[in-house]
Amino acid sequence: MLSMEELKLECETFFKSHPELEELAFDIELAKGELDLDEATIKPLLEDFVIQILIFIEKYHQNNIENLHDAIHKNLGVARNLRVLDAKYILEKIYKDEQTQDLEILLYALKQSAIRLNPQIAFDTLELIKGSKNFI
Repeated sequence: MLSMEELKLECETFFKSHPELEELAFDIELAKGELDLDEATIKPLLEDFVIQILIFIEKYHQNNIENLHDAIHKNLGVARNLRVLDAKYILEKIYKDEQTQDLEILLYALKQSAIRLNPQIAFDTLELIKGSKNFI
């Protein structure tokens, strides 16, 4: 498992090499304005989204998703609602073609999106997943 600093560096490196996603970075001010919510309300929703995305990816890797299409659709809805534009972009690509050969790459990008939203929550969630086979 990567340390917190290694996780942040991997995420930063990923987005520097993918400028099309870098431009879609989450903007709390945009979300506050469009959703008419304050930051204190949005942050816990983002934290839950980070957790749900990482669990979704882990379940996928464990072949433990009953309906991939539904899981993608639910996460896409949350990304749209919270204005998490990079995750929305990635999930739309997966949603349009679940059988894409690029699925692993897209899931990696989605993981990086979740990490970027809240590195500490992502790190803690990944640690829980790693430490417990019954977590998922």
